[in-house]
Amino acid sequence: SFPALMQTDISAPLWRNENGRVFARQDVLGCINDWAGKLEDVIHCGASGVDNTVSSFGGAVRFEKADPSNPTLTKLQTCPALRLLVVFTKVPRNTKTLVGGVRERYNADPDTMGGYFERMGQIAGDFVSVSESKRPLEEQHTEVEKLVSDNQELLDLIGVNHEKIKEVVAIASEHGLKAKLTGAGGGGCVFILLHPTTSDSVVDAISNQVASAG
Repeated sequence: SFPALMQTDISAPLWRNENGRVFARQDVLGCINDWAGKLEDVIHCGASGVDNTVSSFGGAVRFEKADPSNPTLTKLQTCPALRLLVVFTKVPRNTKTLVGGVRERYNADPDTMGGYFERMGQIAGDFVSVSESKRPLEEQHTEVEKLVSDNQELLDLIGVNHEKIKEVVAIASEHGLKAKLTGAGGGGCVFILLHPTTSDSVVDAISNQVASAG
């Protein structure tokens, strides 16, 4: 129960390292993650656990659902230092409805849709490979750019894109950058993958264009 949660021993939930940074105890983060995951399940009628896990522990994780009854989350040991500009499209979306629409399209054409999903899985695997490589950041970034672009095209093909998302992707493209929807799509947020050398003036220009587009 909630009162029981409040009685959990969190008398010393934080600690400070030698550089003065404050961290939460791992067991406290685990408790936060568990409850956040339960809320995600309620809101989305079943969630992957990716959002609450990354929000609680940081880093990046790989979600796999080879066995539908036993999906897995694996924390990546390394991840490129990516710069992201997150854009809120102001378009509300319903994850359950969007997922249901994708399921209907899959049932209507399983071969085509299955091919899209297979390619998405390959993209996820390619990102893990890039993350684990020892190549220079510039080379990693170039590969990630292509993966972001390819993934966005596939998300469009499975029917979870939106005109506002397309606007943000187009604005990013004007500046030589790649962008991709987040979550279930259909609105919500889009992230723009900034180049390691992208200047503040370019970020400001993109922000102004997005704001002007509404």
